[in-house]
Amino acid sequence: MAAEEFTQAMNGVREFNRLQGIDLKSYQCETIFVDPPRSGLDSETEKMVQAYPRILYISCNPETLCKNLEH
Repeated sequence: MAAEEFTQAMNGVREFNRLQGIDLKSYQCETIFVDPPRSGLDSETEKMVQAYPRILYISCNPETLCKNLEH
């Protein structure tokens, strides 16, 4: 699932068929895994990711990785 889609699902902005019957907010997750596109995380996803104490971030672009880490 794309980071933007996950953010929309978590914020209740959009529903996805593949998540039917799954209440994402009922899970108590402490770690999030992100594998953003070369352009990096969008601002809404950056905000959502900051709520997690542990972030696993895979990057193919060191410039956008640095930009995302600054936020």
